Amino acid sequence: PALQAAIDSAAASESGGTVILPAGVFRTHEPLHIPGGVTLQGQGYGSSPLAIQFDAGGSTIAYCGPDYAVKLTGHAASLRDLAVYDWPYPAESYCENTQAAGGVLVEADATLIESVIVSNVFIYYFVGGTALSLVAKNNGGVPFGNYQNVRIRHAKTGIYLSAEEGSF
Repeated sequence: PALQAAIDSAAASESGGTVILPAGVFRTHEPLHIPGGVTLQGQGYGSSPLAIQFDAGGSTIAYCGPDYAVKLTGHAASLRDLAVYDWPYPAESYCENTQAAGGVLVEADATLIESVIVSNVFIYYFVGGTALSLVAKNNGGVPFGNYQNVRIRHAKTGIYLSAEEGSF
């Protein structure tokens, strides 16, 4: 809740804003909604491209729930320099037995969402869902995004693109 409150506070500014995550693991049971004009920026995801190293000074969003961990919902929403992890700990817990629908969702529902940036993001362990989804529906569209250095490991589906008829 505190992290979402910081994001909501940045969104309240007319020009948006940046929420800086320090190094650490940030656990959440609710999806993070990043609206237009807001950037969520961490400290990187560590030195390994193969696994998250929690002691390497990176920033990790540790999601435990059935939805998407992060939802980018407006123009110029950004996610940078962090890891998004389907958190399975502790063993034999709700988190171990709950698989998320996915890691990061960009969804344009009856609107356009342009200039989204996902940069230097590691999306990890979404074995029951999709790491990155771009979805347009109800005549919505997801044009002109910038997706760079997005690493995906251990996902049922890596990247999913979907547009209903009349959407793009």
